[in-house]
Amino acid sequence: MKITPYNRPDLNPYKHQPQQAGQELRKSAADQVEISEAAKKLQQSSKWEAERKARVEQLKLHIQSGEYKVHPKAVAEGIAKYFTEK
Repeated sequence: MKITPYNRPDLNPYKHQPQQAGQELRKSAADQVEISEAAKKLQQSSKWEAERKARVEQLKLHIQSGEYKVHPKAVAEGIAKYFTEK
């Protein structure tokens, strides 16, 4: 049985292409990115972000000090609401 290697490294079809054509394309092509005004507004921090950050810091302090109490009934109601309203 003869096994013919199809992916021989010495048979590269790209090797025979002219090198200058590829180099000219790299020099002439330039990528550009344009960001719309709406996207710029979304990137800016809002008052909601500052309020959320303050709330997260407050929760971290309560958890670290042991003052944070989980209300199991509220958690169960939230889970049930999540799965029933989908």
